Amino acid sequence: MRDARIGKIAATAVLCVLALTAVAAEVAPRQPGPGEGPARMGPPPEALKACSSLKAEAACSFDGRDGKVSGTCFAPPNRPLACRPKGAPMGPPPGVGKPR
Repeated sequence: MRDARIGKIAATAVLCVLALTAVAAEVAPRQPGPGEGPARMGPPPEALKACSSLKAEAACSFDGRDGKVSGTCFAPPNRPLACRPKGAPMGPPPGVGKPR
């Protein structure tokens, strides 16, 4: 009788752990897979390097993943200077400089 009760408790514990694992997997943010885009926010390292020795509004260029990118050095408030591609939206990226 006691062995059956211990077995039942162990089975219940295992089911609880499995259920919690499934819930955690659904709630946890999913990391992008290969080809689904970068997980980072902000300019790529190449854009930062392109403006490392320049000033704001200077012409710049770097080799992007789709070829040569030309633009202008730009730094939103409290962010490093980086090469912003021609045709990119003006102003800081969404959420930058806004109160939380």
